[in-house]
Amino acid sequence: MPHILQGSPPDIATLYCTHRLEPSTVDTLKSDFALAAHDQYEPLVKLRVSDRADLQDYSPEEIRRQLEREGQEDGVEMRDFLIADEQTSRDDTVIYASRWASRDDFFGEDNLVESPDWPKEGQLPFVHKLRIHMHYALVLWVNLSICNITIPELYEYPFDPNKPMTVYDDGNDWRKEPPPLAYISASPRSYVTSDDPEDTAKFMPTPDRIYKLTDEAAEQLGVVPRWAPGWHAPEEPKGHIRFGQYWKTD
Repeated sequence: MPHILQGSPPDIATLYCTHRLEPSTVDTLKSDFALAAHDQYEPLVKLRVSDRADLQDYSPEEIRRQLEREGQEDGVEMRDFLIADEQTSRDDTVIYASRWASRDDFFGEDNLVESPDWPKEGQLPFVHKLRIHMHYALVLWVNLSICNITIPELYEYPFDPNKPMTVYDDGNDWRKEPPPLAYISASPRSYVTSDDPEDTAKFMPTPDRIYKLTDEAAEQLGVVPRWAPGWHAPEEPKGHIRFGQYWKTD
């Protein structure tokens, strides 16, 4: 029987509310995140909305300090987090809050507007943060986790952490992007092959053979059969092949 390969359990991104939100606003935030994360398929990150009421009116830095104190007591690793605040009620944006900043993050001494009371060494008294649309939160989380980007790369310079945050917009609506491929482990009866050069030449490097699910197997798994390179995993029975197929999104 063909089956969809399960990846690692998804990360959990926690949203803390520092301002009372209407249920419709919370529903919009959940929906925007779920659409961008392709929550109905195999998401890399899932959203958890915290019901904590003790963080009302906290700044990102105050929340970070509180979570660090609790993490030290419980032995929990500190993660990035999201904040819904008063502005969220107006435009559905949230704050993405990450680690404490240091001077080394700013690519030169003229790129940071400093306050005279800041410490001369060590971490600075603010966390790296961006105000973003909720549908970008998933993308930012994943890119930061694999070190594809850093938040300081997205700042405008010279950077003044005391200025009100504007909304960072990367120009994409991630709610409308197609989901990533579903990776399939397929038994010999559930796939077909082709070594026709007209088919294999569409891939680089050109494989000797390509694979796709039968229509029946694809319908069973909720995917669309399309030619794809494949490979045999040594731990699977002879003839079983792994390859990617597109999710059916209609």
